[in-house]
Amino acid sequence: MTTVISRNCDLKDLSPMLSKWLKPVKEVRYAPANDEEPSLFDKEDRTSINGKRLEEYSRLLWQCICICMFFYGAIVQWYMSSSTCSIKECLRQTALWSPILDSVEYELYNFSSSDLYNGPPTPERERNWKALEAMPPVFIPKASITLLNRSTESKLLKSGDNNKNGYIGTIEVFHHLHCLNSVRQYVWQDQYPKDLRPSFLEHNESRAHVSHCISTLRQALMCNADLTPYLWYEGEDGGPAKEDFGAAHQCKRFDSIVSATLRHGTRFPDGTFG
Repeated sequence: MTTVISRNCDLKDLSPMLSKWLKPVKEVRYAPANDEEPSLFDKEDRTSINGKRLEEYSRLLWQCICICMFFYGAIVQWYMSSSTCSIKECLRQTALWSPILDSVEYELYNFSSSDLYNGPPTPERERNWKALEAMPPVFIPKASITLLNRSTESKLLKSGDNNKNGYIGTIEVFHHLHCLNSVRQYVWQDQYPKDLRPSFLEHNESRAHVSHCISTLRQALMCNADLTPYLWYEGEDGGPAKEDFGAAHQCKRFDSIVSATLRHGTRFPDGTFG
């Protein structure tokens, strides 16, 4: 049986009929949103932010490392450059104090066996040797005595210059040259003309004096040991090898020593030698 519904029918009259076919719809309730629980997009954003921060920290760390390495290298270079000394600075650190130490100059010099000082006695050669040792004493300030490992309490000879409060000193190289000249004169004593013969050869103590000089020169050579190597040349036509005694040496310029000694020169007090 077909039920015809009038267009003018009220919807309230249809509700009993519709309820037979339509089931009631359950009410759907949504859980309240939790702001503290991150969504998938929030997690991705935070991961991206953390990655960027880590990258920035890594970059900053490398920058700090590079800066530290730069300053470390600069400090090492400065230390190496400051610890490298010139010849004069190294000499000042290794030698005892001397009034002429800062005035010494250096040169590369080839030794030679032919010079103004080698050979039998002649008037000119005797003058050359005499000039090597004829140097004045030098003035030693009172404050510098301890630098020479001595004490002012000792009875040191004072300078003859009344305007200076200090002592008398002699530069060792001139004493060594005096000793070497004495040995030379002793060796050549039979070759001297009567007018050139040194007076010390007439004394019985001449051998003792020369012995003292040999001892002094030995100690000087061992103390100031020359470490320069000299080379050897092959022998010619099967002959023996020969030494290169003319080897190059790093030398103190003797003329600079003489000039400095004269500048710092003083005089012995009256009555020093009787």
